Amino acid sequence: MDREVMIGTLIQLLHRFFRKIKLEMNQLDEELTVSDFHVLKIIHEESPVNISEIAKRLQVSLSHVTNISDRLINKGLIDRIRSHEDRRVVMLTILPRGEEMMSELQRRRIEYLKHLLENVSDEELEELITIFAKIFKS
Repeated sequence: MDREVMIGTLIQLLHRFFRKIKLEMNQLDEELTVSDFHVLKIIHEESPVNISEIAKRLQVSLSHVTNISDRLINKGLIDRIRSHEDRRVVMLTILPRGEEMMSELQRRRIEYLKHLLENVSDEELEELITIFAKIFKS
């Protein structure tokens, strides 16, 4: 098989793999969309975090992150804090309920991926990790 065909096959397989993960993520918690999860994950890892930094990292509009953060606030997962020095600066911080939800979602995600990769040997998984690390290193 020539390299171009292999790359095309890889694109198709990666698309199927990530679509399958996205569908599963949607089923993990009916309260959260995939976008909600990504925003909550960033806040969970970096709380407090500037709302514009989230938009930049996810490469989406500030208004999109604002809409998502409004939903997460209404669900009691995060809180919005305005800077005392500059009211235009908005920071988002995770609340205990958000911490609990992230822990549970991450546990479920790991369990799902373990299931998905159950037919992959440890050696094959190490090789896959090495390949992805090599790709993203360049």
